[in-house]
Amino acid sequence: MDFQHICNALEKRVDVASCFSHTDVVRYIEIIALLKPTPALAYLAPSHLPSTPPESLPANVHEFLRACFDIPDETAKWAWEIFRHLAWAFNPGPEEQSANRLKHIKLFLVHGIPLNIGVYSLSPPTRVCLDPDCCRVRQTRDSIDLVERELVEAKTHRISVFTLDLGAVPGFSTSSYCRNCNTRYYPNYYVHSNATTRTYYYNDNQVPEFIESSKHFYVSAKLCELFTNMMVSAWTSGTNCARIYNTSISQAALKPLMPQEWTSLEIDVEDVFNGFFLNALLLDHLRDKFCTDPKHHALQSQCSIVDCTAEASIGFRTCSDPDHRAMELHHYQRGKAMFQLKERLQRAKGFAPSNAFPNPTMPSTSRLPTSQDEITATGVNLLPDNSAESNNGDDGSDGEEIEYTSLSRCFVKTSTTHVANSLKG
Repeated sequence: MDFQHICNALEKRVDVASCFSHTDVVRYIEIIALLKPTPALAYLAPSHLPSTPPESLPANVHEFLRACFDIPDETAKWAWEIFRHLAWAFNPGPEEQSANRLKHIKLFLVHGIPLNIGVYSLSPPTRVCLDPDCCRVRQTRDSIDLVERELVEAKTHRISVFTLDLGAVPGFSTSSYCRNCNTRYYPNYYVHSNATTRTYYYNDNQVPEFIESSKHFYVSAKLCELFTNMMVSAWTSGTNCARIYNTSISQAALKPLMPQEWTSLEIDVEDVFNGFFLNALLLDHLRDKFCTDPKHHALQSQCSIVDCTAEASIGFRTCSDPDHRAMELHHYQRGKAMFQLKERLQRAKGFAPSNAFPNPTMPSTSRLPTSQDEITATGVNLLPDNSAESNNGDDGSDGEEIEYTSLSRCFVKTSTTHVANSLKG
């Protein structure tokens, strides 16, 4: 930030300068950068340009800034008038934004939550419907234009956000609605009112920063990667991933500031597995086999077998050569083999017995989604209630681990199809 610009801004109002030191101005600008994604600022009037700061702040944001700096109402208004262009133009990188959030998290917990401002505020990445058929025709004397349809009926809900840096923190998510095609847009995906399939947004070959693991619960992609590494490198079970997170990663120093009436701020085993599988599916949908060099794009459709230059068949990564096709099928069958899943379970139990934690702090109720669109989209209704294979006890595993195996098997065999088919650009 330009020091001279800050000094020039403070010279305009003596009363503001008496309340704001240089450090306070920097803090003010950092907090505005953290507030920009909040629903109150992200969903201003449709005519408002996102690149331009609003002339006045929404009431809850105004009151939040007043409380943060302990300043009178009139001074807070003048502070926004003076600093708004400087603050709106400040665009920190992801690492700097993360450091600023850690620096100011107590202000959000103490003053923000009562005003519906969370540590994280998640909203759809679009303010207009993505369906081209929803565009309205605007005809003038000289031309006919297509106008994108604005999303309306914004709804905000409390959420629990599981992060790697801050632990579990409270936040808010906003969804919006297209009245023409009856589609509701969420932070990760959109769903038609009569449909049961989620369509995830295509965002520059990147997995979303936060993945909705269950209704009103989000897991950061970085945390999903940690759980993946724990499972692959240390054979950690999903149950123990949740236990380790709840006992070690969540910051104890912030617990006294957490809202007491909030939905659970402890991660559940379903959140671990749903986050794990959704992150893997999203990554799989985005991984190219080759780099982004344009001259290598043609290799995407080539058979994956080394030294084979034939064209890959539709729906496969190998050509029609029987030997090459057999190698591809064997590759996928190895990962689906039930004996391997059982062997991995036995190894995981050997490293982390179920009684390793005498007093686990796991939530007593499941957060598996219950609405029809959530159930079909995640595939959790496929859990076998009377499956002989999962309940015969032949593998010597206890009830808790049997449920874990059933959940992972359903995702590997069936839910992959539901979610993968919905990953449309």
